[in-house]
Amino acid sequence: MKRERQWRGVGAADGREGGSLLWAFREEHRAMIRTLREWDRKLSRVSLTEVREEEVVDILEGLVTLIEVSLRPHCARERWVLLPELCRRGLEQAARELKREDEALVRERRQLQRALVRMRRGGARAACAEGIRVGERVIARLIEHIHREERGVFPQLEGIWNV
Repeated sequence: MKRERQWRGVGAADGREGGSLLWAFREEHRAMIRTLREWDRKLSRVSLTEVREEEVVDILEGLVTLIEVSLRPHCARERWVLLPELCRRGLEQAARELKREDEALVRERRQLQRALVRMRRGGARAACAEGIRVGERVIARLIEHIHREERGVFPQLEGIWNV
């Protein structure tokens, strides 16, 4: 709730305000990457030991929750705050990247959910191995997306706002 209030009333920015917004988004990115890497370590530990289906299910369900509770709201804030500025400045490629975020998150969440369904239906060992692979792939894609945004979208906004 506190974080939600923090973003209310935030609109187009310039100069110092824009720099503060980018700083806040970067802080969220750092926190997300730390969390994603933590989940990745959990998957790695599970894959190195005797695979227990309930552990893999817990991890994949945790990733689905992370996407819904943290990542999608973050992307919505970015679209709400940054997209109008990118469009106003004619930075279509950066704007398209932000628009694709939510679609990508929905796809990643669906992949995790399909893996969970297969695990609940199929042979435990094969389904667990597939669940681990899907989880690791989703984590890698999410981290790469954050890095792409940091390298592509944010520098353009810094140029606009002279940050």
